[in-house]
Amino acid sequence: MTNEYAEGMTADDILAAWEAAARAGLEPGQVYAPEIFAPDGPTVRGYRRGIQRRLNDGDHFTAADYRNSTRVARDIGRICSIMASADPHNVVSLDVFQGAAELARLHAMCPPPKAGGGRWCEPK
Repeated sequence: MTNEYAEGMTADDILAAWEAAARAGLEPGQVYAPEIFAPDGPTVRGYRRGIQRRLNDGDHFTAADYRNSTRVARDIGRICSIMASADPHNVVSLDVFQGAAELARLHAMCPPPKAGGGRWCEPK
């Protein structure tokens, strides 16, 4: 379930959609370091915790949330792609990914937290 929105998406469904979008932002031949999307790694655990907390609090991940957050993930991939071009093996390192994710907080599709809303992609 990584290519389209579906009602009732789980935290893992949302993460899979974000990962697919981030990978789509890379140029052919570029890859992410394995620890970035490791299912039990600290990056994925942090995002999963944040998403699950929001779902548990009764927030609904809507079709608009899907469109906006996967757009941000794809753009993070594009930023990572630019940086991976400087690596002789075309690998996006964890620090590059984290820097791109931090920069994405300024993204127009990533509104700041407010009453009744907030960033779905905020790791907690």
